[in-house]
Amino acid sequence: MNILEKAHNITPIILYKFWDDDKKKMYRIKNIIFGKEGLPEICIINTKKKGKQITISKEISKGILIPSTNYYSYDGEELYFGDIVECMFLKSDKERVIIWDNGFRILGLSVDETANVAKLLKKVGDKWQNKDTYEECLKYLK
Repeated sequence: MNILEKAHNITPIILYKFWDDDKKKMYRIKNIIFGKEGLPEICIINTKKKGKQITISKEISKGILIPSTNYYSYDGEELYFGDIVECMFLKSDKERVIIWDNGFRILGLSVDETANVAKLLKKVGDKWQNKDTYEECLKYLK
């Protein structure tokens, strides 16, 4: 097996963010610790406190693990489940949200269409920090 065949068989690493329900804050995760049943229990995050970089742990039950889509916006920002995006290729000025539906997709587009246009998206928020915009995105589909 040559190097290209080996690379094709590698499972992509899925990155996560963590929404802390108590602090209403989003964190990038450094590591996840799994419990005896194989379920995630604690996430290790890097953050700043009084200007210094520190590492802290958070109980996953106190928030939400948010998976990366492994897609990137036109400006190189990684896109995650629940991100609210502008679709620069659509004639509509409505914002859309990224969901899971047998693959990550933008509401109103298929999984394949989303994969083909990810580089034409601009992240404008997420469903946890921008609840009003998220609700508007959902109304658009009704």
